[in-house]
Amino acid sequence: MLRIVDSPNVNSIGASAFDSCYTLVSIDLQTVSSIGDRAFNDCRSLQKVDVSNCKHIGNLAFFNTVNLISIELPETIDAVNDYAFQIHDNLSQYAKLSCVIMPNVT
Repeated sequence: MLRIVDSPNVNSIGASAFDSCYTLVSIDLQTVSSIGDRAFNDCRSLQKVDVSNCKHIGNLAFFNTVNLISIELPETIDAVNDYAFQIHDNLSQYAKLSCVIMPNVT
């Protein structure tokens, strides 16, 4: 049962790498520069994400992460693609999202 991902030597996460990993609660990947499409799609237990040096986040990378509480992204991020952080259609799900640090994203 995978609950925490913390790997200081990883620089990219491939497409669908942790897709539907229901037990994953926290990811701390401060060295990751790129996250592929659907990498953490449907990780329903995921609560905390730290990718504070990431430059690119793929389509649907964190789609349906309904329990997400905290996301830490860098000021220098280059691209956050379509629906990367779409949580759920229900507005009460968005209310759970307490912290998104994304200054200077255009």
